[in-house]
Amino acid sequence: MLKAPRPGTVKTRLAATIGDDPATQLYRELGAATVATVQRAGWPLTIWYTPADAAAEMRSWLGTTIDLQPQPDGDLGARMAAAVAAAEPGSRLILLGGDCPGITVEVLRAANDALTRHAVVMVPSVDGGYVLLGGTCPFPDLFSHMEWSTSTVASETRRRLEASGTSWAELPALRDVDTADDARALGLASPHLTSSRPHITSSRPHVLTSQAWRVVAAVAVVLALLFGGRRLASLLPGVVTWIDGLGAWGPLAFVAAYAIAAVAFVPGSLLTLAAGALFGLGRGVAIAFVGATVGATLAFLVARYAARARVEQAVRGDARFAAIDRAIGRDGRRIVFLLRLSPIFPFNLLNYGLGLTTVRLRDFVVASIGMLPGTLLYVYYGKLAGDVAALAGGAAPARGVGHYAVLGLGLAATLLVTILVTRMARRALTEAVA
Repeated sequence: MLKAPRPGTVKTRLAATIGDDPATQLYRELGAATVATVQRAGWPLTIWYTPADAAAEMRSWLGTTIDLQPQPDGDLGARMAAAVAAAEPGSRLILLGGDCPGITVEVLRAANDALTRHAVVMVPSVDGGYVLLGGTCPFPDLFSHMEWSTSTVASETRRRLEASGTSWAELPALRDVDTADDARALGLASPHLTSSRPHITSSRPHVLTSQAWRVVAAVAVVLALLFGGRRLASLLPGVVTWIDGLGAWGPLAFVAAYAIAAVAFVPGSLLTLAAGALFGLGRGVAIAFVGATVGATLAFLVARYAARARVEQAVRGDARFAAIDRAIGRDGRRIVFLLRLSPIFPFNLLNYGLGLTTVRLRDFVVASIGMLPGTLLYVYYGKLAGDVAALAGGAAPARGVGHYAVLGLGLAATLLVTILVTRMARRALTEAVA
């Protein structure tokens, strides 16, 4: 998907810093390099160009043998949708721009390989969009009513893929060239960029300080959640007593309270015990499980959309970590199921931690069934105790045979998930090195 390289119409944000002509020249070089990369991969290539009267300019720029198709009117989504619609149903199609020097033959082959296992593949950009989107035609609805050129494009694409139940893979994020900062970060040569490098050097301490503050802020948020969760736990006796007096509305209120508690890092075991005292064994297990699943999913989504982009940026330069991240995403359901069985991994931290991985939301939710053995045990203890206020206040129940049976099951799951992740990591590293 390319524009004719006309000054004033391409790379306008970059041009605001370095001028129209240098920005246009850089765009020409990046576009020609991308075309050459696709040709080296040996793939059929079609250039969808705009405006429609630029065919002669495109051939002069990219060669006379290039297959050209004019882009239709409409926004970027309508133009990409037209390219997908023109492809044969069942064929694989990869959409690219021309301004990402990180698109290599290896990236293209990795994307094609991902499409042997998934319906869609995406390479996010570090600014929140994407630089590559591929799939088996026809694509799901990924283009209509999208706020293009914003930092939400990749996250909205993920949301739509999840909502449609589409299997997709993500490769490590790459940087495209939209601004002078992008060009500097990628080391692209330009007299205009070079002349401003003393300014970059002088601002480097500020960048480091900014990064340090981000780390401090992240630690502060985690500590606030941990200590805030403990403070909120002290309010549980009153909350549970209030729920006990709601009658038929009690289960719904309990689920809502459990969901809020999970996001706020309140220990889930306290509410699970209280479910047994409030609702008995059968209803207590069902209500506690629903509340825990809703709360875990909310925490997962908070981490996914608030911090996942940072993780993508951190791993994009290391093929080994990126490969492990993708491998975990491919086998996410089994891993999450085993982690849920394990007593080693705290419920609240696990919810947020898994949101930072490529585990799909659907797999995360389905694998929550792994919480059932522990839920059954704690609800049973709560039913035996029967003292709502004492349980909500943190009173420890007696430990019987069931406790140790579930503990043994959890320890076995811990061993299995450790072996599984280790093997997956080793296999992913071997593939990345290869």
